[in-house]
Amino acid sequence: MKRSLLVLMCICSFLFACTEKDLYENDGNSNKGGQMDFSFQNTTEKNLSVYAQNSSGEYASNVPVSIYVENPYDENGLRKSGVTSIAYGVTDANGKLNVELSKIPNECSQLYVLTDWPGFGGMQTYELEAGGDVILRGPQSDESTIAKSKTRAVEEYSGKLINKDMNLYTYLNDLDNKGCPLKDGDLVSDVTISKELTKLVSEWYPEAKNVRDDKYLVNPEYCTDMEIKDEFGCEVWVTYIGDGGFSNANVNIRNMLCYYQYEGGHASLKQPNDSKALHKTIIFNNTNQREMPYGRRVQLLYWNGENYVKVFPKGIHIGWALIQEGYNQKEYDENSIKDVNKYRFSTFELSTVGSPKTTQGIARWSDEFGCNIVGMENREIGHRAYDGDYNDILFTVTATPVIKPDVEIPVEGDEDPSAGIIKSEVFGTLAFEDMYPYKGDWDHNDFVTDYVYTKEQDASTGEITAIVLEFKVRALGGLRESGFGIELPVKLSNIARVIGAGLETTNDAGRTVIRIKDNVREFFNNMEGLVNTYPNIDHVESSADVNMRIELKKAVADSEVSFSKFNPFIFVNGREREIHLPDYQPTIFGKVSFGVADDATNGENSFYKTNEGHAWGLDIPRMSADAEGWIYPLESVSINDAYPQYQVWVSSNGNESKTWYAHPNKEKVYAK
Repeated sequence: MKRSLLVLMCICSFLFACTEKDLYENDGNSNKGGQMDFSFQNTTEKNLSVYAQNSSGEYASNVPVSIYVENPYDENGLRKSGVTSIAYGVTDANGKLNVELSKIPNECSQLYVLTDWPGFGGMQTYELEAGGDVILRGPQSDESTIAKSKTRAVEEYSGKLINKDMNLYTYLNDLDNKGCPLKDGDLVSDVTISKELTKLVSEWYPEAKNVRDDKYLVNPEYCTDMEIKDEFGCEVWVTYIGDGGFSNANVNIRNMLCYYQYEGGHASLKQPNDSKALHKTIIFNNTNQREMPYGRRVQLLYWNGENYVKVFPKGIHIGWALIQEGYNQKEYDENSIKDVNKYRFSTFELSTVGSPKTTQGIARWSDEFGCNIVGMENREIGHRAYDGDYNDILFTVTATPVIKPDVEIPVEGDEDPSAGIIKSEVFGTLAFEDMYPYKGDWDHNDFVTDYVYTKEQDASTGEITAIVLEFKVRALGGLRESGFGIELPVKLSNIARVIGAGLETTNDAGRTVIRIKDNVREFFNNMEGLVNTYPNIDHVESSADVNMRIELKKAVADSEVSFSKFNPFIFVNGREREIHLPDYQPTIFGKVSFGVADDATNGENSFYKTNEGHAWGLDIPRMSADAEGWIYPLESVSINDAYPQYQVWVSSNGNESKTWYAHPNKEKVYAK
């Protein structure tokens, strides 16, 4: 009996709240004087200039740049899964990218600016309050050159033993204060790396993905070490490119790069004996791309048993080894250089780590540029930070006459339909009141939906080719018949097709209006009553999430499709009564009489707001797709009560309590 009585009381309370909410009438005492200047925006906008500068100090064009609101790398330096940029573009002919950033969440204090192209210093952080420009650049080339001794032999070079256990040598003794070889007019020089070659390197060794078929990694038949085949031998050079995935986690990591030589083919090699015994020679003590000059070139020398010489004889094979953290900026790390398990070999048979063991260096020949492009992998399969992208050290190998691998490791991804497309995304929650132009109860749960707005951009130009909209409706706290739509800053005449929703067409050549649902109850199988606003009634999941794609006939500039110009709205009791976010205008289909009842809209620069600190729609940001959507107030609980900092935020014109939406009174919000 008590249980039945309790259920009856809940139902009565439910019906009373619904009736009261639906039949609210204006008391006639609304303050319509003046104008509510506050915008109610929970995000900020920022104009940012990003420059790309190569090691020669020249500004580089066509460099791709991504900007994030959260660090795209984890503590191990791995690219996080599912983290997308808020903006993307490429530098212009002057090496500059101007970005109009919008919808930056208020809780975001810094941005992460990144290019995956090697040679530009990796990711940088940008403090929003500090302002200024961002310059992506690696270390500048040192113009000083070590003078050659007049008595120095030009055909033979002496070597210096660095570690006996690993038979590790060097013939480059002139280093700068960061361990990088100085130009000497003989063996060490600088070359200019073209933007076309840099682009190819980034395409062949993209961050967090590369070889997807393990047979190329675990099968020794696919060894890409290089053999000298010319009868008269050849001379060989290595040019430093960079680290394709350099993040803040790598700032103090200084891996080394060395080469080794062997005869008779790789199949005869055995680990760990040959892994230790083969003669190894250091090329770069320090491959940290913020310290190692981009384009620094070193001529490799052949060890003949007594001295180094420039010509490698026929029949010699050259392989590569990365030594993990082998250098401490001013000296060798003895623990690393003597430990065979710190060496990452390109020759499968020499590998001592990983399960299964793999090659940890891949060489690919480019006919276009007449060079080999080599990528090394720092981690082994099974390591928590392994990503298998083979771009932890990137360099080119040139030779006279040419040498190249006998086998080809294919570059994967060209068959992917999304190849060449970059996505920029923002995330948030929309929360509407449906009583406009009356003030209602301000619980902001009459229509609540999470959203993801995505711009698909051409990777080579940054232009927008398509827009993707995703909505997951979470609550219906209003009883009025309502629909849902969105206006986009794209001309209707430029729409190729819309998948997942219908266009509203007119003779107007302006923006595109999409009618998502005529009746929002379809999101919940036409369920009656209030949905997901009472804590003591079972939660219901939406049965009709929205995923729509708008494809453009002609790509447009990113600045024309700012996220801040996306204009979602609901329409109530017919198509003409539109309710928008504050300061967004109705569409051409909306027929609204402004300035009546509690509405303080002036029809010029202020829309859908009262003079009492409220708006009929709120847009609450999320930092990522995985972040929880805004926790909206319970039924008939004013937002002022559910969020104690809300009124402070409004009263201060947004200067205080900027993250009010993250601090609810937990007893007054719907937290299921």
